Amino acid sequence: MISTARVLATLATAALAGASAFAQGFPNKPITIISAYPPGGGGDVIARVIAPKLSQRLGQPVVIDNKPGASGNIATDFVARSQPDGATLLINNSTLILNAALGMPQNFKVQSDLKYIAAVASTPIAIAVHPSLPVKNIEELVAYARTKPGLSYSSCGNGSPQHFAGAHFAKIAKVDMVHVAYKGCAPAVMDGIAGTVPVMFNTVPNLEAQAKAGKVRYIPWARSSACRSSRTCRRSPRPRASPASTPRCGSASSVLPSCRRPWPSASSRSCWPW
Repeated sequence: MISTARVLATLATAALAGASAFAQGFPNKPITIISAYPPGGGGDVIARVIAPKLSQRLGQPVVIDNKPGASGNIATDFVARSQPDGATLLINNSTLILNAALGMPQNFKVQSDLKYIAAVASTPIAIAVHPSLPVKNIEELVAYARTKPGLSYSSCGNGSPQHFAGAHFAKIAKVDMVHVAYKGCAPAVMDGIAGTVPVMFNTVPNLEAQAKAGKVRYIPWARSSACRSSRTCRRSPRPRASPASTPRCGSASSVLPSCRRPWPSASSRSCWPW
């Protein structure tokens, strides 16, 4: 299992036009949370956990509307075009920022068309395989992939953190793997269970129940003994700074290298067990 690459779920709304959005006594109508992924995925589950508490706090009904597709851009575009009154919220993950950084076509500007509200969850990404694959650890997976050029792996969408994790793995391990993008994490897991795409890069909440049921198998990942004694692979120390300027891990500003344990780099060969 990979615990160093993580997915951050965030809540946002259309950019508010100053204080005028609240001039009529917000909230004065039902709240809609637009989920960027299909029902059953991690983001959808998080939205449904948040909704009852949000409804209780705001005194208004809160409904979930799933708008999957285009790596979350369909949902994001819908919210960016909605009335900037705070009644239409978006739940998406770090793909929102990755897509913009990759230059993927978007009809909105993240920084100007959306108003960030909060980071609501963070979850690790894991590698899992269909039980029919004769691999039980990372060394066996690499060896198997080298004998099966074009071995396919799934992710939750193009430009998603899971896509990045799979691409990075393939590059470091020097294996030829084919990426299969899905419109969300849940359908990727379903095809993984069916064996259609036998290798999965997905979040632990999406895989856990299936792993316990024996429908998929986690692939353990561990650093070598040489790595454990190597300074290169140890957790990077946080930069010294005054308490006021140091972001708290788990806060909105904690999407920083100092708050995450990085993957071993390509130059740190002793960190990889193959």
